Amino acid sequence: MKPLKYYLSPHFFLKFVEGKLVLWDYKNHNQFLIKDAYLQRLTEISHEKEGSSSPLDKELLSLNIITESPPEPSAWKWDVLSQIYHLGVQDLAMPSTESTEEWIADYIHFCKGLDVTPETFFVELEGEKITLPKPEPEKYLSTPLWETFKKRKTSRNFDGMSISLPLLSTLLYAAFGLIHGDWNEEENAPFLRLGFRKSYPSAGAVHPVEAYVIAMNVEGLEQGIYHYSSHTHQLIKRGNPLSSQELIKLLGGQFFAKGIAAGIFLVGHFEKAWSKYKHSRSYRDIFLEAGHGSQNFLLAATAANLKTWVTAYFFDSAVSDKLHLTAEIEAPLIFLGIGHGDASSIPQKIINHLTKNK
Repeated sequence: MKPLKYYLSPHFFLKFVEGKLVLWDYKNHNQFLIKDAYLQRLTEISHEKEGSSSPLDKELLSLNIITESPPEPSAWKWDVLSQIYHLGVQDLAMPSTESTEEWIADYIHFCKGLDVTPETFFVELEGEKITLPKPEPEKYLSTPLWETFKKRKTSRNFDGMSISLPLLSTLLYAAFGLIHGDWNEEENAPFLRLGFRKSYPSAGAVHPVEAYVIAMNVEGLEQGIYHYSSHTHQLIKRGNPLSSQELIKLLGGQFFAKGIAAGIFLVGHFEKAWSKYKHSRSYRDIFLEAGHGSQNFLLAATAANLKTWVTAYFFDSAVSDKLHLTAEIEAPLIFLGIGHGDASSIPQKIINHLTKNK
């Protein structure tokens, strides 16, 4: 009988870890140390046009590393790196019980095992501290919600006019500050609080997304780069001023950043999240949180009659250098621009180019 032809699973990669070769089956969440004989057999299968067999095949089949049928053609249109993450964080192990009481007991056991203290949740950075004016939401954010929804849009024409420091203070507080004050819910429950509250949700209430302000034209505030300390409502000076051209270069040549009064880089501080959640699935929660926070900031700015712009296109390493981030464990996620101007989303320069080259 003709030997079967085997096919490699498309859902694994090989990686050296501490001098040992590991096969990582990212779809099924399995990792295996690979000995030379197994690596050789996988190499043979990858090159074979005709069927062959090996004593190792039965084990490889049982582990879903090889199959007897060719894999279905992939409909994935991005690169392999994105697919590895997309599939690698799906279908985590589910609780083994349907009992609510047992689920609660398991969750409490999980919480008790965390090596987290409340002191780890707030980012403390070195630098000159600037206490912001008291937020004035009643003065700046009184536009009705539905009207704010309808007015919010991306604008790419800013005129360079300034905004006031009290207004910036209010926007930062509304979107990223501790607007709820003390979180007293735990007073009536026998557990330790491991988180805090802002105006948007955060997985585990750890809020790993921090706001870094690029002050371009704010009355009462020197141009420069600042970190917003949410728990003290202060700005911490982190870097020298950026010219418009420097900022535009960081943003990949997006010239419509010219004329903004201030920008915000939302930065993921990953160690805050993995101190509580160890699985890489939580990585995507940080991007979701950046989306929540950016929308709150954009809506608050819109309610204050400012024009807003948002982009996720920039040179990550260059931005990290300017913000003095620890590149491996902190990263810029999104940029928000605010200021005065008109509401057009297409810059006149682009319209002129299209007209000229019609």
